[in-house]
Amino acid sequence: MNIKEVSRREAARLGKRLDEVSFVTVHMGGGISVAALKQGQIVDVNDGLLGMGPFSPDRAGALPIGGVIELCFSGDFTKKELIGKFSKKSGLVAYLGEADLRKVEEMIDAGDKNALLCFNAMAYQIAKEIGVAATVLKGNFEAIILTGGMSHSKRLVDEISRHVSWMKEVIVVPGEFEMEALAAAGVRFLSGEEKLRQY
Repeated sequence: MNIKEVSRREAARLGKRLDEVSFVTVHMGGGISVAALKQGQIVDVNDGLLGMGPFSPDRAGALPIGGVIELCFSGDFTKKELIGKFSKKSGLVAYLGEADLRKVEEMIDAGDKNALLCFNAMAYQIAKEIGVAATVLKGNFEAIILTGGMSHSKRLVDEISRHVSWMKEVIVVPGEFEMEALAAAGVRFLSGEEKLRQY
């Protein structure tokens, strides 16, 4: 919802409707979703919970299949435990013991080289996934949008931008707008602008 809402707002800022623009929009929260949005439709997106794309503060992201198979058949974990491990106890929290990005940045500021390495690795993986989405759109998109709670981090935004700003303008819309998205969708339905759909 945040991806569509922020993309809709950026389209309006450009004086266009959502179905007239294309973006690579990245939601960076507990999980990280990188969407190729083509003329208002998300045509491709990574599985930010248990699957593909960058690791996040507490999620594993893409993993080498061989290692995952070894873990599954090790006898050390139940299915439920592995799901919890990959979706809540991986990423920065597994590497550094900390999922709060602000605290990770404090570790970096205090000279923790491992914290910097892990932070930059996450930014690198986000940038790579932006490249994937840009390829899906064949380079035909207006901008790269970074949103979600982690987009408040200037350090993270700068590190991602260092890798991707050569492609398109990087627009930062910090925060999450899910509740606003729900309310705005209701208004569009009530005004007849959109029809109700089943998902």
